[in-house]
Amino acid sequence: MKNFILSVLFLINISVYSQPDNIDWLVPPQGFGIPYLNSTGNSTIINDVTNIGVINPASISNFDCLSFGISYQINPEIENGWLNDSPVKRNNQFLPQSVGAIYKFDNLSFGLGFNQRYNIETEFNWNSSGYGSPDITEFVGNVYSYSAIAAYSFNELFTQSSKLVLGFNTTYNQVKFSQNDQGSLTELTDNAINFIFGIQYIVKNDENRETSLGISYMTNTKFESNYQTQSGMTVVIRKSDSYLSINNVQAENIISGNIPDIFNIDLAIDLSTSIKLLASGTGIFWEKDDNRLNDQFEFSLGSVYKINDMFSPAFNIYYTGRDYELAFFNLDEKFDAVFLIAGLKINCGIFYSDLAIADSHLFSGDYRKQTIAKLAIGVHL
Repeated sequence: MKNFILSVLFLINISVYSQPDNIDWLVPPQGFGIPYLNSTGNSTIINDVTNIGVINPASISNFDCLSFGISYQINPEIENGWLNDSPVKRNNQFLPQSVGAIYKFDNLSFGLGFNQRYNIETEFNWNSSGYGSPDITEFVGNVYSYSAIAAYSFNELFTQSSKLVLGFNTTYNQVKFSQNDQGSLTELTDNAINFIFGIQYIVKNDENRETSLGISYMTNTKFESNYQTQSGMTVVIRKSDSYLSINNVQAENIISGNIPDIFNIDLAIDLSTSIKLLASGTGIFWEKDDNRLNDQFEFSLGSVYKINDMFSPAFNIYYTGRDYELAFFNLDEKFDAVFLIAGLKINCGIFYSDLAIADSHLFSGDYRKQTIAKLAIGVHL
């Protein structure tokens, strides 16, 4: 009777209020990671070419004529990262976190990107008493995103020292999910398309300093698919007098999940020829009909110091969390996270490396204490 009690464990929305045939799985926030992580922090306009699939599409005009990069990310396992002190970790550690390529032709910029938009692996031990053998159900979930991006620059549109850039991103998302309940394997694949609209306005303060303002909007992505179970019994979870009841009744077998609408606003100011200030705010808007999560706000603040043409270290603070409508196991507090991000970009001729290390142990809830390391390497011509 354990197949798909997933809706209790995995709460992208609180399943007490879900339709009986909808079971959501995109839940532990650790699976989203830090979406725009790079050496400069979490900005969507000052970033790395490897992240062009998720950042403000207008910002691809900031890169050199021809740029290419690939990144890898390491997340050590969080031993107590979910209900019942279940462990949470990434899967497919050897698969690139992101890949990006850009080509510019006059005022036009084109890009192709890949990104692991969601990545999670966890397990739940139903026998938590300590007596007898462990009774473990394993869950694995991934969303792979493939993006095509275009941007056009309007130079000197308002003044001779300003530039307006419009950008557009089309992303094909592929979801893969599996649940292994001691021999009973359930799998699904699904796909969906979403879009990102972006605008960036740049003003040159002088020959070497500029101020940039970026606004972008990412449409939500909803997955819904029939599931197939190779063996075992199907369980349907129904609402009855505000309590969960488990009934051995057949129903339309559907798994669903959604990634919310996201609005970003970013500011980048060159305080001097060597110091850049970065500030970002993110609004996250959940589908109210599909979940019991409140909309939320995230922010980041940091700076980049350019030592010379070769070395550019940076430091950034990033806040994220979750806001459930129900006070469920104090998840709000446990999922609050403040990441301290240190980064270093190294340019060596046409080659570069971009290293970011983010740690949240000092100021975060129990489920979000982790360290993330990300390294990108690439070329720019």
